[in-house]
Amino acid sequence: MLGPQQMPPQGARAFVRELFSGGRRAPEVSATLDDDAGTLEFLNTGGSVAIGLRYVTGRGGNAVANLPPGETAAVRLEQPVTEPFRCVWSCERARGALLWSYDGRRKRVRRGGLDDEALFRAMY
Repeated sequence: MLGPQQMPPQGARAFVRELFSGGRRAPEVSATLDDDAGTLEFLNTGGSVAIGLRYVTGRGGNAVANLPPGETAAVRLEQPVTEPFRCVWSCERARGALLWSYDGRRKRVRRGGLDDEALFRAMY
């Protein structure tokens, strides 16, 4: 039985893991669409840089930039937004790529130079 000020084993493991990880966490990029301005804004709330951030809509994709933690980047969409809005964005990591979709899904994929169409098909 645990007494006051004692940590359960799973808490102790998580604490030690965080201590030795050096605070390196994966990037966590979200996107917000502004219909009126025709822009898509990306925010990295993760603990590392989102390297090679790019987005793909149903009409093609574009590179954004490298996005450091806590930073934002906005891009102007070339064509008007249609409903339902479908968008996928990705960034590279040492162990592969991370994918996110506008409807809230997230996926990890292996490295291998996925083209825009393959990124889009991976989520939709």
